[in-house]
Amino acid sequence: MSAAFVVLAAMETHQPRDRGTAAGLRWVTNFCLFGAAISCVAVLAPHRLAGLLLGGWSGGPLAVLTQYANPWLVLAVDLILLDALSYALHRLQHIRPFWRFHAVHHADEQVDLTTGLRHHPGEALVNAAVGGIVLTLLGLPPWAAAAYGVLAPVFDMWTHVNFTLPPRLERVLSAVIVTPGVHRIHHSDDPAYHGANFGGILTIWDRLFSTWRPPTQTRLRFGLGTVGSTGVLHALMDPFRLPQKQVEPARQQPPAE
Repeated sequence: MSAAFVVLAAMETHQPRDRGTAAGLRWVTNFCLFGAAISCVAVLAPHRLAGLLLGGWSGGPLAVLTQYANPWLVLAVDLILLDALSYALHRLQHIRPFWRFHAVHHADEQVDLTTGLRHHPGEALVNAAVGGIVLTLLGLPPWAAAAYGVLAPVFDMWTHVNFTLPPRLERVLSAVIVTPGVHRIHHSDDPAYHGANFGGILTIWDRLFSTWRPPTQTRLRFGLGTVGSTGVLHALMDPFRLPQKQVEPARQQPPAE
């Protein structure tokens, strides 16, 4: 993950899509939120609690697949299912009351690779708890979850990187995977676009569930306007201190092209 950060940071520095994107306090806040989120999940371990609540359930279709199928096939199937779950959890985060926590991610008024690390601990705990229940019921092998746990943060940085891909390459890549040009639409300060492009790695889920919007070369503005504290403590407290009308979830369907 550290190597990926260095490479993506070099890409941003060499050819930024939006010039004038600053590090400074933004990066400190985003890194601190990332550290707080992973610390909460590691200490409270809601995914393990989910397993205990299910009484040590060890069945599920993926457990059966793991016993009889080639490990590479198991890994491919598990990664696809985990990405589908990631899409579903992202949709969940745009529904009240979960949006209060996810709004901290959208509040970043500049989008770069550190925006991919900017998630409130409350959001991380919800994702870990719901994901833990689903994955326990499915019987996901721990090693597959670990593989996705390494891949997902790298893609989270990649999809937020402040870098311009050649238009043709953008079109080719976005036919399969989420690119920075695809995901930046989701961060537009126009709430209508918060209901577009939820995918984490693969674009197939947005295409299947009518939330797909192709990448655009148009310059976009980011942030939520009423939400967007740059300090760490303020960002941690925003979900609890802001009036409800300032953290209303955006509508789920993207506007017609």
